[in-house]
Amino acid sequence: MRIAIVSDSHLAPVAKELLPNWDAAKRFVSRSAVDLTIHLGDITLDGASRSTDLRYARAVTDDWPTRIRFLPGNHDIGDNPWGRV
Repeated sequence: MRIAIVSDSHLAPVAKELLPNWDAAKRFVSRSAVDLTIHLGDITLDGASRSTDLRYARAVTDDWPTRIRFLPGNHDIGDNPWGRV
């Protein structure tokens, strides 16, 4: 199995200038013999505070060329989502 790793896409409707980076990664994965992509966090610019970022990221990633799994980062769920020290 070949796995592609991506991270820090920071997708958000207020940061469309970052979309070309995501599209470049998508083109690379499309041309490669990849079976699975894992996104290692910071999928959104500020999904922890703006649900619109989460919805936007979902829409942008829906047509990803492989199966994709997401591990949220601090931009996605915050630095301390459960109030622990």
